[in-house]
Amino acid sequence: MKVGVRLNDVVVIRCTQKLFGRLPASEYSEAVSTTRLGDWCGDLFHVRRTRVILFISERSRLPVILPARDFGNVVTHLVHALGQVLDGLPVQAYSIQKELDEMQVARFAPTNSRSLLGTMNDFRTQLDWLMHEHPAADFLDLSLMLVEVPVGPLAYRHPAAVAAELLKS
Repeated sequence: MKVGVRLNDVVVIRCTQKLFGRLPASEYSEAVSTTRLGDWCGDLFHVRRTRVILFISERSRLPVILPARDFGNVVTHLVHALGQVLDGLPVQAYSIQKELDEMQVARFAPTNSRSLLGTMNDFRTQLDWLMHEHPAADFLDLSLMLVEVPVGPLAYRHPAAVAAELLKS
């Protein structure tokens, strides 16, 4: 366990049925996220013959893209990739580490927001276009491009700006 992690720190990862069927978790949990970015919603899909997992934060709609493999360690990969995305934003290192520490314990639950699923569908469309326009971009590059896409449910603000606000010390 990390040094600043409290026993009740937890993040809820809300999965579509496609993603949940690939995870080693055997049942859904009714836990509540303690993180500032809130629950994460994840979906598994193909973009240009590449299988990916797209996660977005409930509160900021911050996107994190992962390769769809090693499903047994998806939480570890999400936390690592989120740290890289947050490093690209104007957020203090302490705030980033605090958020990542709170995500060390994860619970899985079903998706519960059509609005989040709608944002994910919008990002899927953007991702398809970005992969076409930037074929050499890696998943971090693609995530950092998506953080600048205006999102309707955020009053057309960018996920990067909203996440930075939420993570202020």
